[in-house]
Amino acid sequence: VVESHQFGSFTRGTMVGPLSEDSDTDVMFVLSREKHGKWERGENGSSNCLRAVKRALEKRYPNSKVKIDRNVVSVQFSDFTVDVAPAFKDGTGGYKIPDTYSEGKSWVRTNPRGYKQRFEAVDNARGGKLQKVARVAKKLRENRNVPVSSYHMEVMAYDHVHNHPNKDASTEELVE
Repeated sequence: VVESHQFGSFTRGTMVGPLSEDSDTDVMFVLSREKHGKWERGENGSSNCLRAVKRALEKRYPNSKVKIDRNVVSVQFSDFTVDVAPAFKDGTGGYKIPDTYSEGKSWVRTNPRGYKQRFEAVDNARGGKLQKVARVAKKLRENRNVPVSSYHMEVMAYDHVHNHPNKDASTEELVE
């Protein structure tokens, strides 16, 4: 591992409620190409990477439930879950993470730090209203079983607040 960092809703202040057994936090582990580059280049490399990370985490946390969940390996502890995203630097300031939607045969680019910077810029420009609108949207999703991921609700809130024509709109108006 050449670097690691926490990312996701917890770091952006958009987590709904406290960290609990029903919520997760996200951690990215950037892997060394020298040691693990075969996964990045090899056929089924992203699937092989996730399976290897799963085995390592099962060994490290034998009393916890460990499973592959889309692009991450989830470790469910008694009081919360940690989603571990293995990654490689992509050369543009972002990262590549396993793409399980391609049947484990490729990698998808992501830049959680870049997104966080853009999110914070809009939130600051709107007086902290973006965080509030994102949390309300995510809570609404949770309460009404809306079949959209929590992250995508946040992205929709980001787009709505960022593009809203009234830059001085109240939180209530933005939520409406």
